[in-house]
Amino acid sequence: MVDILLTECITFVFSIKISNLVDVMATVVFSLSKRVDDLDNAEILIRFCASRENIFRAKSGIFVPTNRWSKKNTITIPKIETPERKKLLETEKKLNELKTFILERFEVSDKKSLTKDWLVNTIDGFHNPIIEEVETTNFFKTFDRYIEKKQFSQGRQRAVDVVYRMLKRYELHLQKSNKHFTLTFEYFTSDTLFEFEKYLRNEQEYLKGDKDIIKNIAKSRIPKLRGSNTISTKLRMLRSFFIWCKSEGIIETSPFEKYKVISEVYGTPYYITLEERNKIYNHDFSKHKELSIQRDIFIFQCHIGCRVGDLMKLKKQNLINGAIEYIASKTKEGNPITVRVPLNATALEIINRYAEHIGDSLLPFSSEIEYNLAIKKIFTMAKITRYVTRINPLTREPEQVPINTIASSHLARRTFIGNLYKQIKDPNLIGSMSGHVEGSKAFSRYRDIDDDIKSEVVNLLL
Repeated sequence: MVDILLTECITFVFSIKISNLVDVMATVVFSLSKRVDDLDNAEILIRFCASRENIFRAKSGIFVPTNRWSKKNTITIPKIETPERKKLLETEKKLNELKTFILERFEVSDKKSLTKDWLVNTIDGFHNPIIEEVETTNFFKTFDRYIEKKQFSQGRQRAVDVVYRMLKRYELHLQKSNKHFTLTFEYFTSDTLFEFEKYLRNEQEYLKGDKDIIKNIAKSRIPKLRGSNTISTKLRMLRSFFIWCKSEGIIETSPFEKYKVISEVYGTPYYITLEERNKIYNHDFSKHKELSIQRDIFIFQCHIGCRVGDLMKLKKQNLINGAIEYIASKTKEGNPITVRVPLNATALEIINRYAEHIGDSLLPFSSEIEYNLAIKKIFTMAKITRYVTRINPLTREPEQVPINTIASSHLARRTFIGNLYKQIKDPNLIGSMSGHVEGSKAFSRYRDIDDDIKSEVVNLLL
């Protein structure tokens, strides 16, 4: 009978974003137990759903008078100020806090090991928190432990390491005015997050005047000016760290609870046409052997649409029955997506051209930096220099720039997605080959509604 009531209750949906940027929907459903105590109180029951395979039920440990539980599976709060109203408001607050706690723990949990015991233990952890005593000097030790436990993908690890070094440099920067300063959890409040954001925006100028900081932090360099999108991305990574700390009982509250990270702003994606792609492929680079190789890799990426990190990892074993198969790196920490892209004649031609090269890699890849520099040279030599409109990463204002000056590996990915969408206009089909999850908000940015598509729509009126 309880199960029947559970299935009929209204679902509260909370959307949470996992650190590897995969969107996962988790639902928490409340209902009231049929068992009533002597005071006519009943326990609130929980049904937690993370996926079709992960649905668990447990007791909340929170009780409410049966006459104050509505058909909408919420607590009915009387309008008149009474001791009962005050107690019911406290119960409602506690129930909402439990709901948030479950979803936060889910966000940082290992999705492969979800069980009913996980839910039961999570609820018990909410009611009986174990708060570690945080020493003022253990901030970076905790960050190290966070990195160790999370076991990020290689690309994500590099990005998190960048944030780690930013924090180290920020600590040294503050020590210039207070030599005894140490970065601690107590230091981070919503107000000081604004100061850290300001530091990230101006770090280039700070470090120009104090190059000793660069020398003291391994792998550091004077950064370029950062745009708002870059800063937002780094702050989201820091927020994930604080969410993990709270879920582990290391801190009671996150400074991000009262600090809003600015949303990223993206313009309409620009990409090259099939004619421009073919012009690059047919251009004579025989006098520039290395550019010829990088050109072939760029054209190959235009034909399979993968991210550059996945491209560089492709091995000869990834070629299976005339198609490339790989697990998209941005999804493997959450719900791993196996991407399979059939190869056309041009892609197969490029693979066969380098079939005898030494090593297991599918193609003779260089470093990502060298690859991106080569792409700009390739565009310039092939005379693909038309102007495109983009959002300036620093000012967030639209500007027109020659495409060869901003061409990069990601342009190959956009070329694959944009040109396919013009032909078949099916985002889910294209997303299955580009490594986007179904319904991905990120994918929508690639759907360039160009003049050809607009003309087709207008012609429907004839």
